[in-house]
Order: sequence, then C-alpha cells, then structure tokens
Amino acid sequence: MKVKKIDKSNTETYKTKTLPIAELNAKPFLNVREASQLIGCSRQTVYYLINTGNLKAKNILKKKTIIKRSEIDKLLQ
Repeated sequence: MKVKKIDKSNTETYKTKTLPIAELNAKPFLNVREASQLIGCSRQTVYYLINTGNLKAKNILKKKTIIKRSEIDKLLQ
C-alpha cells in the first residue's frame, strides 16, 4: 500500500513538472503552484511576493489563492 502511494505521488509530481508553459500562458488565472512554475521560482517565493505587495493575489477560499495572469506580466516587466 505504501508503494502504491509513493508511485501515485511520483506520477502526480511528474505531471506537474511537465505541464507545458504554453498551457499556463493561456490561463487568465493561476494558482500559486502554477505561478511559481511560470515564473521559475518556488511556491514560497510567490507567497513572499504576495505578502510584500509585489504581486497582487486574492484568497477565494481559506487555502486557495489565485493570481491574475496580467499581474504576473506586470511583475516581470
């Protein structure tokens, strides 16, 4: 059972890492994980940018933060 969980986790990690950047560019809203992949940094760095006010984001649920794609473009310019 433990091996199955590890395999499932590895499969999900692989899918996450291989998500094409073009697919992320097409989305108008991104979550923190997707934003970190697009920017090329860690999730903690994205949260730091949000907390310092450099990146605007909205909490739509207790543990769900979304970021407008246009805000990421502003950050990178």
